[in-house]
Order: sequence, then structure tokens, then C-alpha cells
Amino acid sequence: MAVQSRPGLYDHRIPVKERTHLKKQSLWNEILNIVGGTFKRKDVENVQKRWKQLCDCYIKSKRKIKEYLPSGSAVRSTKNAKSTFRLYEQMKFLDDVLDKSV
Repeated sequence: MAVQSRPGLYDHRIPVKERTHLKKQSLWNEILNIVGGTFKRKDVENVQKRWKQLCDCYIKSKRKIKEYLPSGSAVRSTKNAKSTFRLYEQMKFLDDVLDKSV
């Protein structure tokens, strides 16, 4: 949720002037402060790494739900499938900025 309220970190549609390296670094420091870390570089990198992992899990889960099943397949339909990724619903805000192929 901390990242969701800071679109400069994930929304590529925002003008580049609002997504400079310094502004992004400041936003990551705010997030680190919210989640209770210190302002050491290693901690900021850990928060960024965790965010990347969460995004990757969300994308993987979204692809799995939308996977194509050939007509006549005996496999159960994934149309009403639920994701096993526990943060799937919270990360749906990324749908607007993710590539449409996901």
C-alpha cells in the first residue's frame, strides 16, 4: 500500500520530470520509514528488491489465471480461477500500468 500511494515508483506514464532518480530515491526512503527501517542504502535496496519480487509474483499469477486453454481441452477452465498469490487483490492497481500482454 505504501508503494501504491506513490505512483512515481511504478507508473511509466507520469512525466519523466516527476520520476527522476532523486525523487524516486526520496520516495523509497519514505517507504522505508513507513515499514520501519533505517536509512542505510542496503535497507532501501532490500525494500526495492522485495517490491520487485511482489511485482513478479503478481505478474506470474495474473498470467497463470489468463492462460489459454485450447477448445475441447479436458482441463478445468481457468475463467473463474482464483490466484494463490496472497496479495493479488491488493496489487490489482498495477493493471493500469502493466503491459496489456500480461
